[in-house]
Amino acid sequence: MNPDAGDIHDAPPDMQPDEQVISRVLTGSTSDFRVLVTRYYAPVYRMGRRFLRLHEDVQDYVQDVFVKSYTRLGQFGGRGRFYSWLMRLAYNLAVDRITSRPRDVTGYDPEPADPAPGPIEQTMRSAARRAVNEAVAELPSIPGRCIELFFYDGLTYEEIAQTTGMPVNTIKSHVLRAKKRLRRALEGTAAEMNDGM
Repeated sequence: MNPDAGDIHDAPPDMQPDEQVISRVLTGSTSDFRVLVTRYYAPVYRMGRRFLRLHEDVQDYVQDVFVKSYTRLGQFGGRGRFYSWLMRLAYNLAVDRITSRPRDVTGYDPEPADPAPGPIEQTMRSAARRAVNEAVAELPSIPGRCIELFFYDGLTYEEIAQTTGMPVNTIKSHVLRAKKRLRRALEGTAAEMNDGM
């Protein structure tokens, strides 16, 4: 080993791989769990926002996800990526929370506008986002969630399958059907000009 390279075990916790941090937490260095919280706060927050919309509800949800992941960390077992395990837990918790709640897209902006667009461009983008959000909200629950994970979070079919527990071919089918429904729903709207599907 190159003596100048150092050992990964000597690196500070925030520079160590997930498995190393988890091992440290499980062997008593519980304060190192904050490294995982910092590392994965943003994707867990995005997941919560897809389902819950209201900031206060999302904050409570994120806290619950990390509390549950901490208490169940021993169940992770190092099979696959920690990110996939965590997002599966986050997805299941989000589904539990919204099972009996209607979907609401009011005030939700999945994609912030570029800095300082012109007023016409800003109006068009805002109208396009609103039309897309409304069209997604009209989709049946499962295809709607799949297309949100695919387009808004940029997950692959395989990652969505790991997150939701559904087979990859089922995910592909949901996304394809959802795309077709969205195209029909967006005909004649501002979003049609910005359609990248």
